[in-house]
Amino acid sequence: MQGIESTNKEIINHTQVNREPMLLKGACKGWKAFGKWNLNFLREKFGDKQVPVRVFKKDHTEHTLGKVLLRRYIDYIENRNNFKDRYYLADWEISKNFRSLLDDFENPSFFENDLIDHLPDFLQFRRTWIFLGHPEVFTPIHRDAYSTSAWLAQIYGTKRVRIISPEYRPLSDTLFTDQTLLCDKGTFWEFTLHPGDILYIPANYPHEIRNEEVNLMLTRNFLEEPYLDDYLKAQEQRYEKILKKIGCMRSSTLDKKEKL
Repeated sequence: MQGIESTNKEIINHTQVNREPMLLKGACKGWKAFGKWNLNFLREKFGDKQVPVRVFKKDHTEHTLGKVLLRRYIDYIENRNNFKDRYYLADWEISKNFRSLLDDFENPSFFENDLIDHLPDFLQFRRTWIFLGHPEVFTPIHRDAYSTSAWLAQIYGTKRVRIISPEYRPLSDTLFTDQTLLCDKGTFWEFTLHPGDILYIPANYPHEIRNEEVNLMLTRNFLEEPYLDDYLKAQEQRYEKILKKIGCMRSSTLDKKEKL
């Protein structure tokens, strides 16, 4: 199913009634970030700052996590044929240490209020990310964390996104093969994001993202009212794991003391 290019009249119906993926053409072209956030700007402004990268060994699809200086990553982007491994600047969270960038965009007003902002601090998480990619790397099929929805704003370059409805499962580990067009008879969407576009992905929708060229995308997760209970359950499970780890640490400490 080809992606729907929505107008403002369709936004409420898609996001708050049908909860379906939706492409908003040119919706972020009025942001300061559009036309400002390019490789030269990022190198000059933040080149000596460390950023997170996914490290892909040659001929492998799995990755490890690392950190590099932003200017070195940009050098890699511009000369990547000279490198053995592949790198992907992904999940660069900017809301804490790169707050000046927050002045260059605004949350799209046509989405619901983010309920996370109304929860206690211990139930919140930082959720505004930059992805700076190239065609040799991608983001595999996944669901966004804690039953949150997301908007993806394409600042420059292009991406392709494939999405399936949450009640179905893909027939392989990637959505970018012909056999997954069936998706076990589930609904299937494909979108191409061009500079200035915003894509809405509802909570719990599996999706996969491919880089068509060197590109920069800004994305933010947010919590919508129908998913509040799922979000709180996920947070409860997260804290249960933390408490379990604390219990294991205490037991280990007590064992060491007894041996002494």
